Amino acid sequence: MASSYYSKLEVLTKKNFILMTSDLMSILLEILFPVVMMFIIICLREAFPIESHTYEVKNPTIETFIKENSFSHIEDIYEKDSNYFRNTHSWLGLNVVPPLKICSPMNNQSKPRPLIASIGIPPEIKTKMINDSFDFQDEINFGLTNDSFLEFNSIDEMENYIKSEDYLRNDDNLICFGLRFSYDEVNKLYNYSLHFFDTKYEEEGIEDIENNYNGLFDRFQTGPDLNSFEKYKNGAYAYMIKIVYDYILNQENINDIKINYGIIDMKYTDYRRDYFGEILGYLIGFIIIISTLGQFSLYLYRFVNEKEKKIKGFMKIMGLGESEYILSFFIQYVIISIIISLINTFLLQIVLRHIPFYFLFILIFLYILNIFSLAYFFQSFFGRTKLAITISIAIYFIMYCSYYIYFYEKIEIIYKILLSVFPPICLNSGILLFSKFEYHFRNFKNEDFWINHYNFSIAIIYLILIIDFFIYLILGSYFNNIIPYNYCIQKPWYFLCSCKYWCNKGFKKDKNINTINNIDLKSEEEELYHKSDKYEYKIKYDTYKIKTDEILKIRNITKKIGKKKILENINLNIYKKEIFTLIGKNGSGKSTLISILTGILKSDKGEVSYNKRNILNFFNMELLRKKIGFCPKQDIIFDHLSIREHLELFGKLKGINSKDINEKIDKIISIFKLEKIQYISSKKLSKSERRKLSIMISLIGENEFYFKINQQMG
Repeated sequence: MASSYYSKLEVLTKKNFILMTSDLMSILLEILFPVVMMFIIICLREAFPIESHTYEVKNPTIETFIKENSFSHIEDIYEKDSNYFRNTHSWLGLNVVPPLKICSPMNNQSKPRPLIASIGIPPEIKTKMINDSFDFQDEINFGLTNDSFLEFNSIDEMENYIKSEDYLRNDDNLICFGLRFSYDEVNKLYNYSLHFFDTKYEEEGIEDIENNYNGLFDRFQTGPDLNSFEKYKNGAYAYMIKIVYDYILNQENINDIKINYGIIDMKYTDYRRDYFGEILGYLIGFIIIISTLGQFSLYLYRFVNEKEKKIKGFMKIMGLGESEYILSFFIQYVIISIIISLINTFLLQIVLRHIPFYFLFILIFLYILNIFSLAYFFQSFFGRTKLAITISIAIYFIMYCSYYIYFYEKIEIIYKILLSVFPPICLNSGILLFSKFEYHFRNFKNEDFWINHYNFSIAIIYLILIIDFFIYLILGSYFNNIIPYNYCIQKPWYFLCSCKYWCNKGFKKDKNINTINNIDLKSEEEELYHKSDKYEYKIKYDTYKIKTDEILKIRNITKKIGKKKILENINLNIYKKEIFTLIGKNGSGKSTLISILTGILKSDKGEVSYNKRNILNFFNMELLRKKIGFCPKQDIIFDHLSIREHLELFGKLKGINSKDINEKIDKIISIFKLEKIQYISSKKLSKSERRKLSIMISLIGENEFYFKINQQMG
């Protein structure tokens, strides 16, 4: 049994490689197209080189350094003429910080947030803020009024307002920051607090000031944190502290002290910045998605095309099993995929220099394996090639685009895992993590394999890709059994829950077999009536009284197609060593009856007994098909296989031993006198020669009975 299985697997794999090598375009699309796409990445990488940055100071004295790099808001020289104020700053070599830029359309989010949350802000502070906003209106494109302050009684009330559903529906409701101010007259204490938007750990949102939930230092950081410097410069944090303390000093009648502030970035050493590298991960992910589209489309085409042309169903009738069928394609796919993965990894290392070869290879190879399982999964839903490719490619890209649902890196890991059931998302996560190491000039080490970087690790990505591969294979196999296609009837959706499916090792008596034997044909000559919508005629035959070697008992077979009843209560016995012929007009149901006996169609009613077992039960049909020969009306053959290759393929599917196959092929070829053309591909054969080949295929093997459907009679 095992040798027969491997013999089938061998000949199916051979068939797949012959068909692949006969189509040069498919080889180019499958192997060379991914290589070309990788060269595009290399060219883009070379077009955008890494930039080197230095902290340049013309005169490296402290005074010059401060003047050229600091930002301030000096009040002691302030006059109403704002131009004089600016000119004075220019004379000092200092840059003016535009106050309240955080509220204007020129903030970090480029979206106005016009309101300031006020919890007890004194009128003097409000007036000062309004005046300053108008003095710098040209720089911030924004001006405050008394209506710009939204009053709250407490911090909780302010937070509830921001968390409400109506908050984001109107831009005029948006708050840029909040100030709480109070004075304890008993203890003579001033209390105030500033409230800015700040992301919390593992969440995304507006970040007006830098948070320290992730630690003070980013392990990937290779240059200065200029982003945080910009936030503090434009975020009104220092400005509001100055305003509050000026008010307190004024209230305490301390007029001889002025508070000013300056913001200066720290000196930093030379560093490199890979601006292109920051988007390189997204580009590589997209290129790999596109480059694997050829393989995805090709294998989807091969799967569905064999269904559409009835080739797969015909091979199933001749003894093909689903496991050896899919495994033969998988062997071919893995060999090609290893070659593609090795070449692509080698080329990708030119771009991702800090990632070891084997980590990249495993990621790409696992993803390409998922392309195969996806193609097998999608093919189970379609019987037309063009429709299958069109819809499946659309879904494939939807899977890829779904990545932007969790575009932000800090989304919770559970959501990443759930979305990673889509292989393109899982690939993107891995490539983006690798690119993170690359553009930060960090080597990816073995210990990094297990570490969660931004809540995801390469180990998890590998594991999910392996799980995805088996999930889509199992689902593809399941739907392939319950969704009918040409020459194959469907199994019920619950077939996996049946003990018969798992324990069905051979023919055993059915418990209800007596219902089949209740009807017997014992008379020497009997008449059976076949009725249809158009015809009514008699079938007359000799039953030879008692037959002990009968093959098939057909009882009460009925079949409707739409409202038309094609067969009605057909009862027949078919015996060994005799020719049984159905003759009738077009539409009388001859082909329909044979299609039911071979498992192409499902009957609406009735039973067929073979060796005291009902073969119409879907558990038994696979066992019966190993013992029948079938020649349909159409010539179902492969264009690029020769006569001899066809006979070898179907002979091994029928279970002929590899040692005997050549002898049987030689014998049947000599009978049909096709020795001279046995190595010619079938597409070059004449119509009559193709018909002969179909008959030869159906005769190959040790068949207990043989069905042949001739052209319909007029």
